[in-house]
Amino acid sequence: MTAKYIRDAIIKNANDIYFDYNGKHAGIESSAKNGIITYEMWFGIGDTFKNKTSQNIDEVFRIKFFDGKSLIDLLNIVEFDFA
Repeated sequence: MTAKYIRDAIIKNANDIYFDYNGKHAGIESSAKNGIITYEMWFGIGDTFKNKTSQNIDEVFRIKFFDGKSLIDLLNIVEFDFA
């Protein structure tokens, strides 16, 4: 899966994406309010849960948020589900 495919799914199709990595659930969900799009990244469960909100889709792809890996790093490692 390519970064462009996932970017288009998130931006053009308003899809949220979900996946598992290192035995933890993860997701990126987008929302819009007053014309401002935000992306909520979340990872883990219970004591390991963390989340981050960004208004920059490039940051969503680059930040080392998922156990030290970025979304770009995970493109060919995990299977993505779209909702």
